[in-house]
Amino acid sequence: MDRGIWKRLMLPRAAGLLLIFMLNFSYAEQPDWPDSLKKTKKPNEFVEWGWDLRIRDERFPDALDRIPHKRDPIREWIRIRSRIFADFKLMDNLKLKTRVTNESRLIESPDHYQSPNPYDRYDHFDVTLFDNFFLELKTDGVLPVTWRIGRQDMLAMPGATGIMGTGFGSGLILMDGSPGDGSRSFFFDAARATIDLDEWIPDSSLDIFAIDNDSYSQDHIPDIGGIESYQRLDFWDSEAFGLYFKNASWCKDHQIDLYYIYKTESQLIKEQWEKFTAIGSVVNTAGVRYCGALWENARYELEGATQWGARDGRHVRAFASQESVEQTFEGRYKPKAKLFHAYLSGDDPDTNTIESWQQVYGRWPKWGELIGYMGPSEDGIYYFTNMHILGVQTEITPAENWTLTGVVQALYADENTYRGRPGFSDSGRFRGWNPQVNLAWSPTKYLTTHLLYEWFFEGNYMEYPANRADYSFFRVDLVIKF
Repeated sequence: MDRGIWKRLMLPRAAGLLLIFMLNFSYAEQPDWPDSLKKTKKPNEFVEWGWDLRIRDERFPDALDRIPHKRDPIREWIRIRSRIFADFKLMDNLKLKTRVTNESRLIESPDHYQSPNPYDRYDHFDVTLFDNFFLELKTDGVLPVTWRIGRQDMLAMPGATGIMGTGFGSGLILMDGSPGDGSRSFFFDAARATIDLDEWIPDSSLDIFAIDNDSYSQDHIPDIGGIESYQRLDFWDSEAFGLYFKNASWCKDHQIDLYYIYKTESQLIKEQWEKFTAIGSVVNTAGVRYCGALWENARYELEGATQWGARDGRHVRAFASQESVEQTFEGRYKPKAKLFHAYLSGDDPDTNTIESWQQVYGRWPKWGELIGYMGPSEDGIYYFTNMHILGVQTEITPAENWTLTGVVQALYADENTYRGRPGFSDSGRFRGWNPQVNLAWSPTKYLTTHLLYEWFFEGNYMEYPANRADYSFFRVDLVIKF
């Protein structure tokens, strides 16, 4: 469809819908779907379904200039993601859970964008795929077990990472199994058993999982339609086995996580340049995470992990950690303040060992959207490694259902891994400053929207491009759920 038609049809409707909800903002009773319509979500005890639509306008004028060999990179696009889910009750203890997703990206700048790389061709109706398709079986025995087999999410979302929860930690290790398509999908092709250990160890669970992720969505489950068959979900085929233990009884008001993950990656050679990249890796990751209450209205998180193994014929020895403390204050605007630090080890160029942190399944914008684009000069978009992040986050609620969040963080390189190469400093380690502002509005559970603006002021670690020292990222986001 012509891009101009899309703009004339979609954007005014999205803006109009947002305006309708904003006009209702002053009413005490927030807008809701009619009861008759809500009942259609669950027509009987065997089926429940729903959908969501997300529209984003994202502008990042200079962020992709860093990507080597990228001619006239994308600077603005509109992303339209639609999803529909359906859960089917097959037996009292057995469900089939499915979700279908599609995301089209309408390139606004540069005009009539056409890349010679087929993996970059977004400017049309993209492929429609199953990003969830799994069986969930709950069994009772000596210990209760929840089995999940198939394509599934393991999102580290608030409220989902506790005992018997579906997520792990805050996403440092496990979050996105398909990072190559951004936030269109997050799935893992996996078999997972979540064991309730409460009979043996109070308030405890153990997850045992095996992951088999291929680089393309259709490798395990056929795609449904669309013309984009080249979009890659990762540059590697990967397999992993993991153990993840959670406990909330050893220390009152605290949760302790212990984990071990064994992961292998094998390089696919799809492009000529990939013949010269690493052929694969075998990496072990073990870590511990603590979180909970410090004092009244204060919470903390501590996590540390170590890695060992081999990559491209070289030994791997790497480390990562994150620490944070958050205080909620009393007051009209419900203010919060958070101090945080993250460490992802970098590779010392003077040794033959690889000391840089090897991402497990943690490639997502955990610390911000814009800094993820720094990666192409090193290890890939959102492949956070070789980094210290030190920051402060503040949050207020200026009005009901509104949240204003501000972040200022300083980024440092752990090592000058690429010193002497074009674009990299010989001695500087300060990556730069990254301020962020996010204004979010959630008038109902069916609609959310936000405005996000980020800046990056470059330090002395990078020297490319010579005439650019700051970057920006702007997003308008609207999500409708049913």
